Amino acid sequence: MRQFYLDDFSLFTVIALAYCFLGGVFLLLTGQDPLLLWIGVVRSFSMFAMLALEFAPWWSYLIAGALILYFGNLRNLTMRKLANIVLAIILCSCFVFVFSMIKAYLPNIIPFWADPLFTRLDFALHFGINPRDLLSFLDSFTPDALTIAYHSGWVFIATFLPVLLITFDPCKTRSRQFIVLWAACWIVLGNFLALIFMSAGPIFVGYIDGVDPNIHGYARGFVEQENAKILHFLREKLWLAYSGNDPLAGSGISAFPSVHVGMAAVVGLYFIRLGSDIRAAASTPFRKNAALLTGWVAGIGTILLFLVLSVYLTWHYAVDGYAALIIIVALYALIRRSSLFGKKAQIHPSSGLNMPKA
Repeated sequence: MRQFYLDDFSLFTVIALAYCFLGGVFLLLTGQDPLLLWIGVVRSFSMFAMLALEFAPWWSYLIAGALILYFGNLRNLTMRKLANIVLAIILCSCFVFVFSMIKAYLPNIIPFWADPLFTRLDFALHFGINPRDLLSFLDSFTPDALTIAYHSGWVFIATFLPVLLITFDPCKTRSRQFIVLWAACWIVLGNFLALIFMSAGPIFVGYIDGVDPNIHGYARGFVEQENAKILHFLREKLWLAYSGNDPLAGSGISAFPSVHVGMAAVVGLYFIRLGSDIRAAASTPFRKNAALLTGWVAGIGTILLFLVLSVYLTWHYAVDGYAALIIIVALYALIRRSSLFGKKAQIHPSSGLNMPKA
């Protein structure tokens, strides 16, 4: 029997349209006003732009874009490929916007209840110590600088990873698998598990009753520092969006499991996979080892960076990140073993990358 096959763009289109349709049905059944989302979408662009310009000057983004276009071999871009890229950008945006609306509504279904549970788990897993206390070595950095590092690059990658895969990854098997993993991170972690384990995180101490001020009181002082204005701004925006007074795309409060760390795990696993695939095609032992080492260092480094910052910046309990990492790794293992998400790949000697069979 011939196996049914969709290329990476077609697979992503099916996933995105299905999620947006089902999400739209859910929103209509719960009586939400879609107009509020689109108001929030427009207002959110200014916030994202502010974070991006805090991270680097505007001209640096132009240079980065030019380098991506050049080294991404897009000089021979066809009209069909360009149309696919534009449509993928639109679908990614719609996907994340629908996700935001669903996530923002979750506390109306199940109120916040799990913060005390995750506080106890954090202490139990760290031998009676609050894991936030183990990260004092980061005190030499300003909260604003760490907030920019935590949010700026993540927002773009988390939203548009399928676009990057469709545009630049020559291996359709790898691209398909990570598109599915990307969608699973949003839906499984950010919708289903977030609903079951509704929690706010230490940063909302004083806002949510379940966040114990005797244990997490440090979070209030940390966020209200003079050099934590961006972190304070983001917390207030999320709270206003939650309370219904200021709709914002990307809003919605839930701590467990951490979508931030989950998406970092998706990217980290991609780096590791890419290094492994390049190693398989490399012609010398040095290149093989260099590719493998680079992939692992980049992958583990990405995961650790966001795991540590998620706790230090008081957005998450440590267990939020641990659970997200375990779940994403497990989902990745299932996706790689499944025959539904790509043809068996072969090595293309001219590119040094893992290429799909025709």
